[in-house]
Amino acid sequence: MIQKLAKVRPYYKYEMAQLYKISRPIFMEWIEDITEVLEKTGYSNYQHIFTLKQTEIIFNWLGHPPANNNSEILNEKRVFIIPYTKSELADIYNISSKTLLSQIESIPNKLVKTIIMDGNDPEIYIKKKDKKLFKTKEVKLIFKYLGHPYL
Repeated sequence: MIQKLAKVRPYYKYEMAQLYKISRPIFMEWIEDITEVLEKTGYSNYQHIFTLKQTEIIFNWLGHPPANNNSEILNEKRVFIIPYTKSELADIYNISSKTLLSQIESIPNKLVKTIIMDGNDPEIYIKKKDKKLFKTKEVKLIFKYLGHPYL
């Protein structure tokens, strides 16, 4: 029997614990050894949801968990790097638009955040919550820093 693996996507901490069939406090103990690696991706103990990149790091560290239900089954279809609206990108990552913006805000590189949110003007960083369309270059940076999503 082929074991079906969980999708690589953003997960809440409690969801991640459920994938590994353990409690949330035990899960948090399991990832203590890779906290420094996660922090380089913008991770904070206070965040509630792991980014795609953080999920990939955890899966590599603990092993890829099996899917708990059919909606979480990994497939190998990649998402194309093309312009997306904010809501389309949020849907691809299976998160809300607000969560998408907060994950972009958690990118440790300020210049990258500026380019994503303000286009090509790194001189002035203005957080644009009303941004509606991410250009190809911005999508490429989002995929690089948050992780490339799977359908």
